Amino acid sequence: MKKIIITFIIFIFSISVFAFNLNTISGIQNSIQRWYKLTTGKNMSIDNIKCITNSIIISSKRFNISIPTIMGVIAVESSFIPTATNGVSVGLMQVQPNTLKFVRRYFHIPNGDLNNIKYSITIGTAYLSYLKSLNLTRQEMIEDYNGGPNKAHYYIMVENAISKMISWK
Repeated sequence: MKKIIITFIIFIFSISVFAFNLNTISGIQNSIQRWYKLTTGKNMSIDNIKCITNSIIISSKRFNISIPTIMGVIAVESSFIPTATNGVSVGLMQVQPNTLKFVRRYFHIPNGDLNNIKYSITIGTAYLSYLKSLNLTRQEMIEDYNGGPNKAHYYIMVENAISKMISWK
C-alpha cells in the first residue's frame, strides 16, 4: 500500500512540474511567501524572501540538489521560519549539531550560525548532497535526511509540500 501511495505522489509531482515552475525566481518567491503565510498567518519580509531564494538557487547549483527538493525539505522542517528550532535542530533546514559537524568537515565549510538563512540552506543542502552521493534513491535521500522513526511519512510530507507549491499559480 505504501508503494502505491508513494508511486501516486511521484506521479502527481511529475505532472505538476509542468503546471508551475519552481525554477523561476518569481515562482520560488511566491511559493515561499504563500507557504509562510499559510503556516504563520503573516507575510515574510521581502529581504528574507530574496535571501532564501538566492540561497536556494546557489546551494542547488553548488550541491546539485533540485530546487523543489530543497524547498520541500524547508517547508516541512521549518515552514520557512529562519529561526525555527525544536530544541535540538536549528534553522530553516533543521540541522542537528552532529550533522553540522559532519557536513562542515566533509565539505570544508567554515563554522557559522544555523539561524543564518544562507548558512542553514548551505549546510542542509550539503547534507542532502552527501546522502545523494551514497547512491540512494531520491526517496531514501529524503527519508534519511530526517532520520527519524517515521521516515516514510516524512518523505510523503515533503512530496506533498513540493506538489502543493508547484500547483500554486
